[in-house]
Amino acid sequence: MQIANKQLASIRSKCTIYLTNATSGFQGFVFSEYYKKTFEFHNEVEMLLGLNDLFDDIDFPQAAYQTRSFFDKPIPKIIRKVEDTLENKPNETIDNSKTTFIVNVQYRQNASWQGSITWVEQSRTQQFRSAFEMIQLMNEAVSQGQIQKISWEE
Repeated sequence: MQIANKQLASIRSKCTIYLTNATSGFQGFVFSEYYKKTFEFHNEVEMLLGLNDLFDDIDFPQAAYQTRSFFDKPIPKIIRKVEDTLENKPNETIDNSKTTFIVNVQYRQNASWQGSITWVEQSRTQQFRSAFEMIQLMNEAVSQGQIQKISWEE
C-alpha cells in the first residue's frame, strides 16, 4: 500500500486561524481543535507565541530545541490554566472572520515549525518549512497575491 503525498495529521496540533483584520498586522482568533476553544491575538507575534504555548502545553509536536534566554538564571514562568486563557466562541468568530486558515504543525524542528496551511476560502493547501514562511503565505493570501516589497535602491 502506497500513500502518495499524504501526511498524518494529529487533531492536537491542528488549529483554525480566523483573521478579522489584516490591515496593520494580523488580528483575529485561533480555534484549537484539541481544546475546542479559541484565543484572541492582536498581531503575528501574539499568534505565534500563543500557538507555541499551546503546543508546549499538549507536548505535541515536541520541540526539538529548548527555548533560549537572555538571562543566565531560569526565568520564573507565570503559569495560567488553559481554561483561563481560552474562550468558547467559535460561531461568533466565524461570522466576523474575513480570511480563514487551517494550520497543521507537524514538526517543531530546526528552531521553527513545519507543516501545512490551508486557505479555506480558496481551498488551497501549501506546505511550510518555518513559522516565517507560514506568515508569508498568510500575508500573500490576505494581500490577494500582491506583496509589497521594500527596495533599498531608488
